[in-house]
Amino acid sequence: QPGAQARVPGGAVLRAERLGAFQLPGRDGPVVALHALTGAEAEPWYVWLRDDESRTLFAVVERGWLVAPVGFETVGPALLARQQQAQAERLAAIRERTAQPLPGLTLIAGVRWFDARAAVMRGPSDIYLFDGRISAVTPPGAVSAKPDQRIGGQGRTLLPGLWDMHVHIGAADGPQQLAAGVTAVRDMGAQNEELARLMARIAAGQLAGPHIVAAGLIEGRSRYSLNGGVVAENLDAALAAVDRYAARGYRQIKLYNSVRPEWVRPLAARAHAQGMKVAGHVPAFMRAEQAVRAGYDELTHINQLMLNFFVRPEQDTRTLLRFTLVGDEARKVDAQGAAAQRFIALLRERGTVVDPTLATFEAMFTQRDGEPNPALLPVAEHLPVLWRRRLYASEMSPTPEQLSRWRASYAAMLRFVGALHRAGVPLVAGTDGTPGFLLQRELALYVKAGIPAREVLRIATWNAAQVAGESALRGSIQRGYRAELVLVDGDPTRDIDELRKASLVIQGRHAYAPAQLHEALGIRPFVAGAAIERAASSAATG
Repeated sequence: QPGAQARVPGGAVLRAERLGAFQLPGRDGPVVALHALTGAEAEPWYVWLRDDESRTLFAVVERGWLVAPVGFETVGPALLARQQQAQAERLAAIRERTAQPLPGLTLIAGVRWFDARAAVMRGPSDIYLFDGRISAVTPPGAVSAKPDQRIGGQGRTLLPGLWDMHVHIGAADGPQQLAAGVTAVRDMGAQNEELARLMARIAAGQLAGPHIVAAGLIEGRSRYSLNGGVVAENLDAALAAVDRYAARGYRQIKLYNSVRPEWVRPLAARAHAQGMKVAGHVPAFMRAEQAVRAGYDELTHINQLMLNFFVRPEQDTRTLLRFTLVGDEARKVDAQGAAAQRFIALLRERGTVVDPTLATFEAMFTQRDGEPNPALLPVAEHLPVLWRRRLYASEMSPTPEQLSRWRASYAAMLRFVGALHRAGVPLVAGTDGTPGFLLQRELALYVKAGIPAREVLRIATWNAAQVAGESALRGSIQRGYRAELVLVDGDPTRDIDELRKASLVIQGRHAYAPAQLHEALGIRPFVAGAAIERAASSAATG
């Protein structure tokens, strides 16, 4: 029933909302209504019911599939378009409800702040923001200007906004990213036109979301091809794709599994000639060392690096082998051994960036069915009920014998990432998974790998901005930089898990309380939002 609600185990409340009716084509086409069921997940379930007394289920539709009565196979696109409109309206309403304008001059008073370039804590200082930029960093009370709004910084830490350097972002991810203090992301492969529309909507203030830097995906044609970016039939088509990305201002291309190994050198040369970097998976039938020598500037995913030491020329890593083989064999890789040290030295000499995405593999290689997902366990009690329930299903369901090997292999991956950092190989923090929460876990895993927390925070801020080509405007707290900031209750240089205590996230001319964003998504907040004290004459209008 529209407007009905029901409490379910775990304390969640499910609610049903009727979003509007739709007359299906044809003289006798039924009238159906879109309903949103909220409370079970961070996003609603959307279902189509007959809009009559029966209110029976008519259809469920998502991109690429439709469940509907026989004879109505062609209604999918129309239903999906209306459903996507409802999703967009919901997300716009979340932005309208949670974005707090910062007109005029804003003072963050007496706050300690993280100097990301030096990886040290400074302050306490007064930090002023004006017109979406950091306008001054001064000793407390040194400036007599009266702010239009004041934010107390005592007992808190101000960080540059975090970067997630490996996402495939959708509109619904934006609020979760901001709630975690992620103010910028690098999209590593998308439907290009859809991503461009999303970037425009965020930039125009229609949706809450991070600043997006896009990498141009190029994939080869095969039965395993990833459907996104450009799927090239041959080298000439792939070279043309490099040119199209360059003409549109992309700073980087990403190569994927089905790119032929012999294409890599000419593609990298073309990209470099256009001023772009090259990143990606290591193509099948190629090893990471060969990819670096052929022109890769960045390697994504720790499994792609580990394969370098044991994959055989005939093994096809476009299949699940790229996971199972790593689970079986990575435990044998000694990060201090001669082979590993030669490879690490090559990465250091070439300045090759590594995007490990450790957190996305944690459950894959360490979780037993019936046990909670270790990557999200620290936040499990805050999640909606069905999301929480899904945490107990293993992604790969390894046998007990496999699990023993795979856990040892995952420990070897952690050691390898620590060795990369100690050797001076540049790292960036990406996730390729759950928005916001998984980046917090990624950073905690770097600490577990032996990287000091202050260095981890530099990786997630200044290092990321440099690799993304944005360090002239982002990644640091200094005069003239964009006001993309995270206020944390506590000191994450002492305890990296205190990143979950973000009490305010500033994105240019607006601030968001993560508690409000989480509540809008059915997630129990971690800390209360920091108060914004308005001057009596301040006009707080958006």
